[in-house]
Amino acid sequence: MFYYYIIIVLLFVFLLLAIQYKKCPKNHILVIYNRLASNSIVKILSEKERAFVCPIIQGCIKFSAEPIVLDVDITGNILRNKARVNLNFIYTIKVSDTKDILQNAIYNLVSLNTLQVIDKARELITEQLYKEIPHLSLRDIGDERLLADRLNPGISKELKKIGIELKNVVIGQIKNEN
Repeated sequence: MFYYYIIIVLLFVFLLLAIQYKKCPKNHILVIYNRLASNSIVKILSEKERAFVCPIIQGCIKFSAEPIVLDVDITGNILRNKARVNLNFIYTIKVSDTKDILQNAIYNLVSLNTLQVIDKARELITEQLYKEIPHLSLRDIGDERLLADRLNPGISKELKKIGIELKNVVIGQIKNEN
């Protein structure tokens, strides 16, 4: 009779361990963090990697590693030489997999769904564009490489603050309203 209790306890412990053994799904990043030490990252798992998560001490968060494409339109912005322009940018972003930037994602993106992440990123990008574009001239806007070099560092810096990495920028359409 006593052996039955031991078997039941062992089965319970085995099931508990099996539940806490996490596998990172395809196209995701699984972050295991320490709940006791102010959410510091313990381990970052990429596709098909596995790890054991201690139930009380550690927690895990799953982020999508899929790139997200954002279409950002800036209309009626006035340049340094008083010209009005309409600009279209196509940004490719994703949740960063570097430890320092991913720490920001834990704090800023953990409670957001994909649409909310897209809205937050679009808002940050739009803010930066509206800040930077008035300091440019029409000649700066016409040179796509120069335009990207002037705008991307500020945008990239702001996105890193929330845990997102800027992958690519395509300048779609530039229209001069004058």
